Formats: sequence, structure tokens, C-alpha cells
Amino acid sequence: MVSATDAKNHARELLGGIPGIGGIGLSWTEDGTQCIVVMIMEDMSKGLLERIPKSIDGVPVCVQMTSKISHHAESASQSASSESRARLIGIGNASSI
Repeated sequence: MVSATDAKNHARELLGGIPGIGGIGLSWTEDGTQCIVVMIMEDMSKGLLERIPKSIDGVPVCVQMTSKISHHAESASQSASSESRARLIGIGNASSI
């Protein structure tokens, strides 16, 4: 069985170079299942959702739309502002990988 961290690394290999992908990380679904989070830049999302798989290596993929990706070095107020613009839009749409 592949760990969620290994699946996330595989997701970075598969999706990391695609324009419009703002980041890839790990989180948990509402039912406590670990998932890969793929952050998509809202202004570049057209046609991108169809390319995101529902799962990678058995780990579900959740897609999060965001208007801005900020670095940890930004001030707390800037980071909070960026986080408030992110919204979860559900599980990926393409076939599982």
C-alpha cells in the first residue's frame, strides 16, 4: 500500500508542471480520510478540472480553487486574506491514477 505522502509526491510529478496548478499538499476530508489537495488558480481553471484525477495511488484527490497562493513569509494579515479566498470544490474529475 502506498502512503499518502508517497501519493502526494506522485501527484507532484504528474500535475506539478501544469499551468494553473498552484500547489499540491495533504489534508483530510470531513470523514477523516487523508486526501491529496490540488490547489487550482481560479483565473486559470478553465479545462483544468477535467484533468485532475479522482484519486492517485488510492488516495482521494480534493480540488481547492484559490485566487492567490502566498508564501509563508507573508504577514499574517496577508495570509489570512489569501486563505479566505480559497474554497474546496470537491473531488477530482478524471479517472483514478
